[in-house]
Amino acid sequence: MLFRSLVDSDTTINAVQKLQYLQAFCTGEALVIAQGFAITADNYEELKAHFQSMFGSRRLVVQSYMENIIDIPHVSQIGLKSFVNSLETSLRSVKEYGVAYEHLAPIVIPLVQRKLPTDEYKKWKEHIFNEDDFSLPKFISFLHRSEEHTSELQSQFRI
Repeated sequence: MLFRSLVDSDTTINAVQKLQYLQAFCTGEALVIAQGFAITADNYEELKAHFQSMFGSRRLVVQSYMENIIDIPHVSQIGLKSFVNSLETSLRSVKEYGVAYEHLAPIVIPLVQRKLPTDEYKKWKEHIFNEDDFSLPKFISFLHRSEEHTSELQSQFRI
């Protein structure tokens, strides 16, 4: 989506330049595929169509973002700030593809809360003790407050 809005829809950039940008944005399997296309104007549309057929399925894109959520490492491995950023990015992306944000909560929250440190997990459980429903905004807000508190503590103890 970002590439489409920044490069693909820009009429001031020619097809060869767009192909070069597209190749530069690629990583992993997509990079290997992109490197197999010579830099020509015709190949830009061909590579775009190839990627669309391989990676453009709405279901596959949403599934990929959901897998990112499931595979977020434990907070102890990446830190709370990176953890929250990864979670929010994937949730925002899923929402952009039309998945009802709140319908994800009963699945996402139990999966993700297990990746919190024990003390944060306990605080979260206390925070929602009297709640009847899952709420992603409430969970994200809790994580942000925890991250701010952690940052404040770290800055107080720096020498």
